[in-house]
Amino acid sequence: MMNYRNTADDFALKIVANEFDAAFGMLSDSAQAEWGVDDLKEAYEEMIEYFEGAEVEVVTGWDEIEDVELDHGVMIYVPVESCEGGEAISVVIDTSGQITEVEFGRP
Repeated sequence: MMNYRNTADDFALKIVANEFDAAFGMLSDSAQAEWGVDDLKEAYEEMIEYFEGAEVEVVTGWDEIEDVELDHGVMIYVPVESCEGGEAISVVIDTSGQITEVEFGRP
């Protein structure tokens, strides 16, 4: 059985580590058509701009909000925090394990 949480955490860890090419490789073809490598980088940098250079940490294994099961996969919320504030990266992962949707920032 696929562990969607691990996939979501891994994607967020890659984004925070500035491994945008690797994160891009986790996206489905349709998501890659929507998000380029530079788009991922820009969205992340905009999201954490107010962190003012503080160290950023991904909260892995977070389970305070249940994953949302969808007809085509699962939506997972991954907190991204620093001493300056908190944000999140949300993803939808399809049944093949590819990320089909990405959203930067808290809802």
